[in-house]
Amino acid sequence: MGKFKRFCMIVFVVAAVLGIGVLAALWFAWEPLYPAIAWLMAMPWFYIVEAVLLGITAVGLLVVLIRALTAPGRNSQLELERDNGSIAITQNAIQSTVKHVVEAHHGLSVNNVKVDITHKHDPRMAIHAKIDPGRNAELGELGAKLQDEIAATLEAFTGYPVDSVRITFAGDADVVTPAFTQQATKYTNDTSRQHQTQPVPAHAVGK
Repeated sequence: MGKFKRFCMIVFVVAAVLGIGVLAALWFAWEPLYPAIAWLMAMPWFYIVEAVLLGITAVGLLVVLIRALTAPGRNSQLELERDNGSIAITQNAIQSTVKHVVEAHHGLSVNNVKVDITHKHDPRMAIHAKIDPGRNAELGELGAKLQDEIAATLEAFTGYPVDSVRITFAGDADVVTPAFTQQATKYTNDTSRQHQTQPVPAHAVGK
């Protein structure tokens, strides 16, 4: 903890103790402290100081709440405990690796990458990447290729196995232009004619 954070923590604790302590003493009318509290309340600066103390307490509690909500969970990183320390690989590093693999393909961009880490003592990863295909076609073949590349790269990068890689292509289908549609329709019709004009095997004629 740095000096500034330590100072802020001390100020927050002191403000909370004094601000809330005074209110508690007034609420319960604790006799040993009540005369001193009554004297303080008679001072013109009392309510200003009390408001400042409660303001500092409120800000401190808000910071604590935000840190609690945004703090990484137990499964937020790959971690291996060793006799002389530990080795950790954060989700950000894993997500960045997936992004580099995907965007190495022309026209692809990553919308979101989710990393699920299971088995603390024998960590394994499950990846879900949402990708904008841009003007790329044949997404089934491209998705299979990306799955292999992501799994191989992550296993080489982290040293941990990848259980699954789920690819979701989402975004505007920029490749689907009128020319693409005409070409796809022509290819489908040609393929259909080839199937229809295939010769019937001789042994099937007599059946």
